[in-house]
Amino acid sequence: MLTLPGLIDIQTHISAAKSEQQEDWSSLTAAALAGGFTTVLVMPDAVPAITDESSLKNTLDVASDTAYCDFGQIIAATTVNARETEVFQDQAAAILLNSPGPEAESVLKNMHAMNRIFSNWPKEKPVCIDADAHPIGTALFTAKVHQCPVHVFNVSTTEQIELIKEAKELGGNVTCSVSPHHLFLSQKHLEKMPENMRLSFLTLGTEADRRMIWKNLSLIDCFASNHVPWPCGTIEKPDSPATGNPGLETALALYLYAVQGGFMTMEDLIARCYTNPKRIFNLPEQLNTQVEVDDETPFKVDPDQFATRCKRSPYAEMEFHARIVRVTLRGKTVYKNGKLLAKPGSGRNASGYLPKLIE
Repeated sequence: MLTLPGLIDIQTHISAAKSEQQEDWSSLTAAALAGGFTTVLVMPDAVPAITDESSLKNTLDVASDTAYCDFGQIIAATTVNARETEVFQDQAAAILLNSPGPEAESVLKNMHAMNRIFSNWPKEKPVCIDADAHPIGTALFTAKVHQCPVHVFNVSTTEQIELIKEAKELGGNVTCSVSPHHLFLSQKHLEKMPENMRLSFLTLGTEADRRMIWKNLSLIDCFASNHVPWPCGTIEKPDSPATGNPGLETALALYLYAVQGGFMTMEDLIARCYTNPKRIFNLPEQLNTQVEVDDETPFKVDPDQFATRCKRSPYAEMEFHARIVRVTLRGKTVYKNGKLLAKPGSGRNASGYLPKLIE
């Protein structure tokens, strides 16, 4: 039996704050506990997108009432909110330069707005960018000029690794994360996937890229599931093909598979799923919190049993030795042997956290 700290996933998604059919705060955080994660950070591409104080407050209010584990909301940077980050920066977990909104509001195409973001954003929280964004080099340079921490999501190619390595060597405060599908899958696996699942993995790198990630694991600060649970396209286009992939309930099994296979150590796993995310995103300590894992009894991945509303996985029917037995959050058992025991509202906003004097 393994005992781990409450793990942190810094890249997850919901469709809406509250929904009966799509992924929301309730189903997301239930999936997190089922996967051994006690804190999740959520990207801003919900409907409506999280781009201002009002949308941030609305989604955090719902999360406070319905989340089963701790949470944080990342807000999207726009040319509109670049002037007013001080009104929402205390409650947001981070700010993302990639905006899900209109292209005209993208700060990636407006150097003046990008400078404002890096200049005004508090230094204890990172400015974030997706590794696939075209002006990533410009963003890394701008971050260094402003001495601002920047975090890069979804590192997946040799070129991106080399760029981040160079930025770190030049003294930039740069951190990055990689998702399980880029650690364990590549383009060569696409042909073996069901046709309705391939759309979820069009961004997979080559096998050479995948091997380069493992070769340079020391450059990777965090693992992030990039849990994208779109079961039937988007809210706006419910009949479109599914283009997402849930990852919260298989991520830890995959990481432990790599530990068991000698590809990394348990210390590597804890650093990238707990210690580094906690430091980089300035998250509070979760007292009396732990995850107990049965690493001896094999189990098969069964998407029909997932807590997420997206019941599919490229790892379906695969066998792992990493069954979540119990999750304890602040001294209370919130998940045990496949059953969610936490009450709605058990989670706290990890980014706007005010400690309670009496628990």
